[in-house]
Amino acid sequence: AAAGAVPAMVAAADGLHIQLPLADEPIQQARAAAFSTGAHLLLIEGFRGADVDKIRVHRHVAEDPSWATPQRIVATASDQPGDLDLNHPAQVAHFIRTRYGLGGPSNAGGGGVN
Repeated sequence: AAAGAVPAMVAAADGLHIQLPLADEPIQQARAAAFSTGAHLLLIEGFRGADVDKIRVHRHVAEDPSWATPQRIVATASDQPGDLDLNHPAQVAHFIRTRYGLGGPSNAGGGGVN
């Protein structure tokens, strides 16, 4: 099997995290799996060219010119003034909750949006 093609499970204090290999339509497969479990939000990483909303996350010192022509970037989280503050995950979580109507309290510990 190719690297990363075998299902993996990680147990952490906040729950179980399962990684499964994805087929030809990875975003649609992930969306179906997530929402069939009752999830209200699916966060994906590594699909710059996909036709989905994106939050660009970067540090100024690691600027990536491949993001020069943004497609569906709804926000930028970085270490630069005017962006969502990359060092304050609760601010990014609040943006996500507000934009997508998810409500609920902020995760002040910075663990993300549930």
